[in-house]
Amino acid sequence: MNRFFICGELYHSYDTFSIYKYLSLGKTIVYVTNVTPENLRKCLNEYKIDMAMLLPILIYGLCDLQDADVLSEYLKIIYSVSAPLHYKTIEHVKKRFPNLKEIIQGYGMSECGDITSENWGTKGPKVGSVGMASPGIVLKVTDTNTGRTLGPNERGEIRVKGLVLMKGYIGIDPSTYLDEDGFLKTGDLGYYDDDKYVYIVDRIKEILFYNSYQVSPLELETILQMHPDVLEAGVVGIHSEVHGDKPTALVVKVPGSKVTEQELIKYIGAEVPPFIHLAGGVKFVTKLPRNSWGKILRRELREL
Repeated sequence: MNRFFICGELYHSYDTFSIYKYLSLGKTIVYVTNVTPENLRKCLNEYKIDMAMLLPILIYGLCDLQDADVLSEYLKIIYSVSAPLHYKTIEHVKKRFPNLKEIIQGYGMSECGDITSENWGTKGPKVGSVGMASPGIVLKVTDTNTGRTLGPNERGEIRVKGLVLMKGYIGIDPSTYLDEDGFLKTGDLGYYDDDKYVYIVDRIKEILFYNSYQVSPLELETILQMHPDVLEAGVVGIHSEVHGDKPTALVVKVPGSKVTEQELIKYIGAEVPPFIHLAGGVKFVTKLPRNSWGKILRRELREL
């Protein structure tokens, strides 16, 4: 890889780390601030980028562009950051852009640096996984109700410990974010497989409980995003005294689309089990609230 594209915020540790890493390897860094899918496409082609660190929303945007040559022959690796990328999305992107060799993910946070590495895996990248724990990092998955440490393929909160862990939050009791063994509670729901590859499901606080079932908004959003008439999609829970959190989708249509609520509900119903369908329906909006890293702002989404 010779030319590396980045569009993140330099106050995030991993963006800064990535720039240092690739400069030290003698690579050229291309940094863009005003990023849209169309501008991104032009940049990738003009500067012959072969590896790009992209937000999921930009990956979706590239897929929605109609040009057959939307990505040049040079781009071989997409590194997705800031939010989990569902395995179905990865499969869709690879079909859309057959010249890509790999779409990889890593997992990290400023409080503890690089938790996993896209390269740190004895069997190479696995679709949907963020890789294995980085050197110096101890990772465990914990049942949030009992505190029990879980084994392979059991979902729970990801907790981490290591020399790169932050000193602490100023003015906040460490017992609120560290467990009794000194592991940081990340707030992320995930698991690891038999090969110790880590998978992120969603943020624990964003998981919906509908009729006693756990529903991941990310999974529903991923499926909706693949519909040809959907530009953006966000899913939140609308509270019901009887059912709990009724999964509800807020959707931005592709300009000119006439897709209906019932069409999208039926589309979701054909892809998921009955207990995670869009019980709260679909609401059409003009824009989804996101932060500078492209993450959906859930609280503002609920207000919509």
